[in-house]
Amino acid sequence: MNNITSSSNACPAVTVPFHGASLFLTKYNDEPYVPMKPVVEGMGLDWKSQHAKISQRFSKGMVEITIPTKGGDQLMSCLPLRKLPAWLYSIQPNKVKAEIRDKVLQYQEECDEVLWQYWTKGEAKKPAVRAAVKSYLPEYRKARAAKMAAETMALALSFMPNLSDISKQTAMAKAVNDAAGVELLPLPAIEEHYYTAGEIGELAGISAQKVGRLANANNLKTEEFGKYFMDKSAYSSKQVEAFRYNQKGVEAITMLARAAA
Repeated sequence: MNNITSSSNACPAVTVPFHGASLFLTKYNDEPYVPMKPVVEGMGLDWKSQHAKISQRFSKGMVEITIPTKGGDQLMSCLPLRKLPAWLYSIQPNKVKAEIRDKVLQYQEECDEVLWQYWTKGEAKKPAVRAAVKSYLPEYRKARAAKMAAETMALALSFMPNLSDISKQTAMAKAVNDAAGVELLPLPAIEEHYYTAGEIGELAGISAQKVGRLANANNLKTEEFGKYFMDKSAYSSKQVEAFRYNQKGVEAITMLARAAA
């Protein structure tokens, strides 16, 4: 696991009861850390798949810590408590099994606050937890979720160097706004009309594939003749880079098509 720190020294852990599950807190570098397997399994999620996700997205904060248990010392994957909300809100309740949806929502609403109160006060009382949940936590969690969405989208966009600035701004705005539940980032205005290869094919009387071949052969897929946008793949539900043509691109393709006729 790249960039994941490991601590071989056994670190005492505090047991935190949470809705029938036993969660844990431990101290590492003077900061509270949370063993993640009990949290994941307490929500009813699969540990193997979530461990892979946590290892990828949180590798810089993840630490393998040896925790003393009744069955002996165990090496557990832990996240800083301050990063727990970002992971919690990376889980989309509408995409989990119906039978665990309420449990997932319960963890998202209360888990990090209960752990924080145990760390700072040695206990978590229901009135205090509910008061915190109703005050600053929802907005804090939205902000954490939006931040994580922005980081994830930035990583995805780094693998799409041909994508236009407008498409990058649009993708980022949609990701952040969906995560936050409000419009934090406005969608960029697109003033100039851009045409798909299919639309140009209809105008020029040729196939969309022929439009693409003419564009590639004559180096027309540049900013002078259009831009790359995110578009749905014709062969799957994935979003892919697709070049769309401006008016100058339409005219160039049309002229080439006529010359080749």
